[in-house]
Amino acid sequence: MNPSEPTDAPKRRWLPSPAGVTGVVLAGLVIYGVFRDRSPDPQTLQAVRDRVDACWNESRRATGTGDQQREKTAECQRLDSAFRKQFGGTP
Repeated sequence: MNPSEPTDAPKRRWLPSPAGVTGVVLAGLVIYGVFRDRSPDPQTLQAVRDRVDACWNESRRATGTGDQQREKTAECQRLDSAFRKQFGGTP
């Protein structure tokens, strides 16, 4: 048989099986559900963000000794750092 001669073999078309389509859809839904649970609730995120902002505003307005101001600033930095670790961004 010469390789240049056309063969009479039928051409196959790729059609996804119903089970394959169902499996892909279910896998997509599971992946979506896993990542959706990890995203923070918008109201919780805003409440924590407001708490960090309020701390920095109090720190700027605070009058007192240098030690008190440093403690307040350190507290705000801890809140800021905790926010970055928990939510992965800036407040």
